[in-house]
This record gives sequence, C-alpha cells and structure tokens, in this order.
Amino acid sequence: MKPIIAAIILLTSILISPTADATTAPQQFNVKDFGATGGGVADDAPGINAAIAVADKAAGPAVVFIPAGRYRLETRGTGAPAYLSILGAKNLTITGEAGSRLVATNLNFNIFIIRDCEHVRVSNLELDTSTLAFTQGKIDSVDVPSLTVNLHVDQGYDDLDRPDFATFQELHVVSNPASGSWDQDIWPPHIVSREKLGDRTWRLHLAVVKPTYAGKPWIVWRGIYHAWAFDVERSRDCTIEHIDGLSIVNGFVLHGNPGDVTLSYCRIGVPPGSGRLFCANGGMMIFVNRGVVTLDHCDFSRTDDDSMNMGTHFEHIIQKVDDRTLIVEKGDVDWTTGDTVAVWDWVAHKQRCIAKIVSIAHAAQGVQLSLDRAVEVDHVGASVKNAKRLALERDGIDRLIDTDTAGTLIVRNCRLSSMRARCVLDKASHSIIENNVFYNQHLPAILVGPEFYWDEGGSVTSAIIRNNRFENMDIPGIRVGEISSDTALDNRNVVIEGNDFEGLGGAPVVDAKMRGAAICVTNTDGVIIRNNRFAGQSPDAANAPAIVVGRSANVRATGNKGLTGDAIAQGTEQQMNSER
Repeated sequence: MKPIIAAIILLTSILISPTADATTAPQQFNVKDFGATGGGVADDAPGINAAIAVADKAAGPAVVFIPAGRYRLETRGTGAPAYLSILGAKNLTITGEAGSRLVATNLNFNIFIIRDCEHVRVSNLELDTSTLAFTQGKIDSVDVPSLTVNLHVDQGYDDLDRPDFATFQELHVVSNPASGSWDQDIWPPHIVSREKLGDRTWRLHLAVVKPTYAGKPWIVWRGIYHAWAFDVERSRDCTIEHIDGLSIVNGFVLHGNPGDVTLSYCRIGVPPGSGRLFCANGGMMIFVNRGVVTLDHCDFSRTDDDSMNMGTHFEHIIQKVDDRTLIVEKGDVDWTTGDTVAVWDWVAHKQRCIAKIVSIAHAAQGVQLSLDRAVEVDHVGASVKNAKRLALERDGIDRLIDTDTAGTLIVRNCRLSSMRARCVLDKASHSIIENNVFYNQHLPAILVGPEFYWDEGGSVTSAIIRNNRFENMDIPGIRVGEISSDTALDNRNVVIEGNDFEGLGGAPVVDAKMRGAAICVTNTDGVIIRNNRFAGQSPDAANAPAIVVGRSANVRATGNKGLTGDAIAQGTEQQMNSER
C-alpha cells in the first residue's frame, strides 16, 4: 500500500503546484515498469533513464516514480556525463519515497544532470556510493622522535593498500572528536612513507607528528574524484528537495542557469549510527547563474571543502581594440547584450570602471564586446595554460566580470558546518543569509566578497546577514572583504544584525590572525552592525575584540551586546590580508 499512498500524495501536490498545468492531471511512470528492479544487484540506470525519456515525451506534466528499493547505477545515460539524464524536460517530477536509494558505483560519474530544463522537480531520494572515497581508523601509538605513528583501519572500511589510496598523501587526524574536525593548527601531516605491519595495521612516517595524535581517529582521502550528486545547467524554475546525501563525492553544482533554482530539505552528512567520519568533499558550487538560488532548511556537515560557493568568474582581457571595444577570453561567462560589466585592476585588486554591453561578436581569440562608454584598460593578455593559481593571481592582467551572472543568493533556516573550510562563500550581487545555524568552524562561516586567488568574484552590491546563530567559531564567523586588496572599497551596503555568537576562539587555527573575534569587515563602503550578541570567548582568546574593521567607510555599530559591545577595533594590515 505504501507506494500507492505515496503516489496519491505526490499527485495531489503536483496538481496544486504552481509549476504544473492545473487543467491537466500528471501522468505517472513507475521505473519498475521499465526494467529497474531496486534489488541492489542489477544495473538500474537504464530502466530509470527509460522512464525519464518516456515521461519527458508525454503531453503535459509527468511524474517518474521510484519505489522504495536499492537502485544500483553502473552505466551512464546517453547525451550527458551522468548516470541519470534529464535533458530539455518541462513540467517533469522525479520522486521516490522512504527507502528509495540510488547507489553510484563510480566516484567520477555524476548521479543526476538537469540541463536545458524548465519546471523540473527531484525529491525524496537517498544517495549513496558502493565504494567510499576515503578510509578511516584510529592511531594506536605515536613515536615523536622517529616521526611515525602506528594505526589500524576500522572494520568495514577499505585497507590502505587499495590502489587509489596509494596517491593519498595526507593523514587527517581528528583532533577534536566532539566537533568532528581534524587538527587545525597545522596543515594535514604529509605521509612520507607507509609500512604494512599486519592485517589492517600500518606504520606511517609523517612530516609532522604530535604526541596528542595518540588514540585519535584519522581519515585518509584526497579530492581526486569529480562526481556530483546533481549537476544543474542552463535551466530555470527547478527544485531539488528532500534529498539525503549519505555518501557522495560532491553535492550540487549549479552553472549557467538563467532562472531560479531551489534546494529545500537537502542533507549532506553521514548516515546516523554509521560511525563514518566523513561524507563529501564539498557541498555546492554555484556559478554564472542569473536567477535566484535558494537554500531552505538544508543541512550540510562532514564536508572538507566549502558548504557552498556562489558567484561568477573574472575573465582575462586579451585585447583593447579601442576605448569602447574589448576582446576577452570566452571562459564560462554567458556574455549578453545589455549586461553590466566591470573592469578590474588585477594589480590593485579593485574595480576600475563599469559599462554595459552594446553588442557581441566572436573573435579568433575569444569574445569581442562593444560597450556603451569608454573604459580604462591598462594591462592585457591571455591566461597561461596550466599556470599555477598563484601565478594567475599575480599576472597583473586586467579582468572583466559580468555582474549580471553573479545572481541572487538566499540561504535560510539551514544548518551548516565544514570540517576545514567555509560554509557560505558569498560573491553574489545580492544576498540574504538569515535564520541559519553555523557551528564548529575553523575558517569563516560566511565569507563575503571576491577571491582573487580563484578568479572568483566580484564585489557584493548588497548583503543582509541576520538572525543567525554562530556556535564554536575559532576565527570570525562573518568576514566581509577583498583579501589582498589594500585600497578597494568595492563591497557595498552590508547589514549584519540580530546574530548570536556563542563560543569564540576555542581552538588554534593555522596562521590565525583574528582568533576570538566574531565579525571582521574590510574593503567595504556602507556597513551596519547592530543588535548582535557576543558570548563565550575562550580564555585562549581573551580580550580579542568582537568587531574588527579596516579599509572601510561608513561603518556603524549600534545596539550590540556582550564582550566589547559596539566598540570597533582597527584591524592591522596583517589581519586585513588574511581570512583567518
């Protein structure tokens, strides 16, 4: 009876959904009628794809139903690099029920791709992998003088002699099991050599060893796999909801979408009671989107990299044809007539001037853009293929950014924590981050403004960060700025209000410059910091100011309580050039 009840509930929700045609009852297609078994042995990808293909061709709204079961995915769909392909669909829903689990067998294959779609919804699914991207265990003993540790691999996890693990050269020691993060006051120790001592037992020679490692859990992994749970491209009005990422490589990538995309009640984290120490590399990458990206009631944890990163890209200016005509690298940006673009000085790392695109033409080297006014460009040139990131950061070539592809970001009612990196990297033009809980952070929970190292930007035109709770922040929970820019004031109109900070500066962090502070603002014009509450500063970070400001204008603090209240400390140059 359960599938029937679920189908009735689903069909009712579709009929009242604003994305469905209220005059047409949706057709339903059960994947088991197309050869999928849900038994966990056979390859069910062809059957699910067949159901999607038939539903896509149906007249009016359609539903692909995946009953409870374990669906093993071995072969990719046609026309896209993913197991399950939704291409050019409109008014299509794919839904499961309690116990509907998709199991990916290759760590380099995406599970879903949604491309060139409109009004697509995917819901009620568990995502897992047949092979974990990591292994884990516990350190049995430490020999500091010899720089070695003896450790064992937990039962149920692959041994360290698995072929791909041979390239994993970092031992992540979980120094604080309560927060579930690895040692933060040094980068993960490099594995110099390894020696197998017996069944699931090893001696590792490390570059650095601390006596406190004894008895601690550990993880060995490396971000060499490229799979995403969902890849959403060139689509509009799509919703992903009630998705449970039990074990995945990466969560969600949203790229080039002209319309809105919403994630609600999506979770990335280890299965309850599993004892796993790790779930995924990263949560979300969201770039070159023109619509609104919304995260609502999502829960991301046990990820190494950023929970979510949203913005657009800087592209090299190859040639200045005349004062109003530029040739830029094509890159990932969807240049469109009427868009606002900004020229960025890549020496001073600041915005130099803005203009609008009048016309677009293809050029041999890239894209030729005609602008509505003269712009200043000082240094031109193409990016060097395969150049290291540091070289690109310092190449001094002016960049162009399309501010209309930065999109709008809304993050509300979420719980977010990263084992090493940030929760929200906000490079969207406009953003609202409200009513969330950020916890156990060792880099800023929220980082607002461009990152030149990754050629990701640009400045933020307006950002509201309100009514959030920050728990156990080792360094500022909120960091607004443009790291490595001494003079820019390109971020504008930032409001930080009604937030609670509990537990500041609890643990040492490598290269930390602002341990114990709650809010740091730099390179911004127009900031209101009001009615926030600060409490629970660690004795190791005693007397650190709650609010640190530098290289900014029109900053006001009022109504803040606890610690130093409304007092604003002037940040040092060293602090301003570090997110730590």
